[in-house]
Amino acid sequence: MDWTYTHLKDRSALLIGGADAATLLGNLVTCALPSKEHPVSFGALLTPQGKILFDFFLHLNAVGDEASPSYILELGQDSLPALQKRLMMYKLRADVSIEIADELAVWVCFAASTEGEPASLPEGFDVDPRLPQIGGRAIARTSERFAQLAQSETATWQEHLLGLGIGESGRDYELGSVFPHDVNMDQLNGIDFSKGCYVGQEVVSRMKHRGTARRRLVCASASAPLPDAGTDIVASEKAVGVMGSSHNGVAVALVRLDRVSTALAAGTALTTNGIPIALHVPTYAGFQLDIAG
Repeated sequence: MDWTYTHLKDRSALLIGGADAATLLGNLVTCALPSKEHPVSFGALLTPQGKILFDFFLHLNAVGDEASPSYILELGQDSLPALQKRLMMYKLRADVSIEIADELAVWVCFAASTEGEPASLPEGFDVDPRLPQIGGRAIARTSERFAQLAQSETATWQEHLLGLGIGESGRDYELGSVFPHDVNMDQLNGIDFSKGCYVGQEVVSRMKHRGTARRRLVCASASAPLPDAGTDIVASEKAVGVMGSSHNGVAVALVRLDRVSTALAAGTALTTNGIPIALHVPTYAGFQLDIAG
């Protein structure tokens, strides 16, 4: 299989260690902690009201002590100082170190074809925990580790995600304004519903068990270039959602399921900035747009 490689220069890392690191993270984040069997996790830190403050990937630190594992938390560069500050606030007197690791670099690999399960990943990469078809992620500890690989632009990686209906914070939705269910974290292994309490857990569990997620991230397409992220999607002049990022007429959008379903059932056209668009549920998702009504 032909792999494409990208160094995500807009991602940075925190190194989290100490005897109490696993306990601290386990009590805060939405996901299960990484392990030898599953060395990368996808998750978030929420507000007490259940909205996403930070989303990130947690990597098991391969050079850590097995008896007291440490972790590499990678996220968008702009969010790094604020997350470090918040984690320091939570740690109190716990034996936990939380250090910015400027020397670490985030790499991804992905294949042009997203049909079926991908082949074995290249050496040094672990499967993206959100969806195997996305590809792999790796933390480079030295600038030489992947220096010999032919790199693609970050935009190529983003186009790959759009084709799978995967949204990411900053481009497709704003942190602090969405619940995990809104952006399909429950569909992408970003929430461990079997774990104990964490910040915002009550709200997330209630949304799951009552089925009260009103907004969802879905795929959007059009035969013309689409407008910027944040542009309203309308049906009969009534807003039903907002656009995320797009490329060549392929996009993601955050929509109200009930309003879109009502519009589709009535045969009402959906437009954004005057451009007709079509919406469909990502293939990985377990929800649907009900047009039977």
